[in-house]
Amino acid sequence: MQVTTTAEQLFFVTARLQGVGTTSNWVGTGFVYAVTTDRGTAHFLVTNKHVLDGAHTLHVSMIAAGPDGSAALGKPATITWTGFSDQAWAGHPDPKVDVAALSLSPLLNVMATQGTHAFFRTVDASLCVTPGRAAKLDALESVVFVGYPSGIYDTTNLIPIIRRGMTATPIAVDYRGLPAFLVDAAVFPGSSGSPVFLFDRGAYQERSGGTVVGTRLMLLGVLAAVHVQQVEGRGHELPARLAVDFDQPLGLGIVFRAETIEASIEPLLVRAGLARTADQPPSGSAAPPSAADQALDKATPPT
Repeated sequence: MQVTTTAEQLFFVTARLQGVGTTSNWVGTGFVYAVTTDRGTAHFLVTNKHVLDGAHTLHVSMIAAGPDGSAALGKPATITWTGFSDQAWAGHPDPKVDVAALSLSPLLNVMATQGTHAFFRTVDASLCVTPGRAAKLDALESVVFVGYPSGIYDTTNLIPIIRRGMTATPIAVDYRGLPAFLVDAAVFPGSSGSPVFLFDRGAYQERSGGTVVGTRLMLLGVLAAVHVQQVEGRGHELPARLAVDFDQPLGLGIVFRAETIEASIEPLLVRAGLARTADQPPSGSAAPPSAADQALDKATPPT
């Protein structure tokens, strides 16, 4: 598979995360996020707090790179991080904002010691929606998100699933007082941590109504949860009615805007002694280790 178009590259920005806790395990999504610092580009895995919280072991799965650096579809690049703890990651300071990040470089270094290198594409901070960009978007916009809904992915080629939806509340308006908005889409557990993009190819309409010829890509935020309603399920007709309650997804996903990522990675940058600088245009395939990644590696080595 040639990974050259924007659409093709979206399949390679994520990692499948499996957390193992004391009594349960779960699957989520992380994506590679890159920022420019005074010591080069720093790389992170961005996801949700609830994907990392409570895990004592974290399994990270990506697609391996072949000898020529291309994507080796079907060949995994994995790491099992035992002794995983809350010290390994940082989250948004607001407990109601479900966004978290951890340094990517230590994970890739361990993969390398195992003789495997990961193939991935980065989501650069310069792609993030800003308040100024959000103000230029319409109330209804088409979105795509990448991840592992209900743990489903192409188990032969190891690529994730891309789904499409529509904004259900305006991106620029804080949903329920949070830096978030809703999307109308088929959202399931496992999609937690998925990057949500505004992605138009060929042509798109501006808020003013004008049509622009070209491609538009913007990181809108991080998918975190889905609204559900409790419904009653009725069993067979018996003298005494048997009923059970269960949660039914409403197809409304909560997305925390991209601006929340910056506050989530800031503690990791401070811990490593790194300072943010002006973002450079996205390279699409920048790979660690830079001096910034090496500093992050020393600050949070996996055990």
